[in-house]
Amino acid sequence: MKFFLKESKVEKHGRQHLEKVMECYLKFEELMEAFYRGGLQAGLRTHKGDSHKGT
Repeated sequence: MKFFLKESKVEKHGRQHLEKVMECYLKFEELMEAFYRGGLQAGLRTHKGDSHKGT
């Protein structure tokens, strides 16, 4: 029984990790779009308040 509990915890943490990676990727994609449009400073101001608390 203990094995399955640990396995479910691994699945939960794996899913949380994947969600955080996807969130970071999408923000990075937004920044790169702004960079290539010449609006990098505007893109950085948009994300200035973001943090990685809780990771």
